[in-house]
Amino acid sequence: MKFENINVQFRGGFKGGYVPVQCLIDNKIIIDVLNFARERSQVRDCEMYCRMQIQIGGKLHVTWQASEILTQYMEDCRAQDVNEGTQNFPIEECIIYVGEDRGYYFGPPDAESVIPTEKELEKMMRRYNNRKR
Repeated sequence: MKFENINVQFRGGFKGGYVPVQCLIDNKIIIDVLNFARERSQVRDCEMYCRMQIQIGGKLHVTWQASEILTQYMEDCRAQDVNEGTQNFPIEECIIYVGEDRGYYFGPPDAESVIPTEKELEKMMRRYNNRKR
């Protein structure tokens, strides 16, 4: 059947290109966290991971991480939104950093934090991918 004749709508979901969380951490990229979803992991020794819809400089991106601390923090923010009527989401202008316990945390941007342009972000990701190989 031709695509034009299929009467099924796209459901939506997280949109945008993937940005590795380590790239966000290493470059201290300022993000807005719009949404998240806890998913069951297929990776050995990892029960779950968390997909995150983020925004960098007004453009949508997706990242994921497996930090239970960060995921629980976002779940608590969402629960507070529902139970107390607050509005924690979107979590605006934050960075992700690694704590002393090696867990991921959100924090306020510092003097070294950046909001890269699309070209700068692509360059950062190329550097990150080349370093991984």
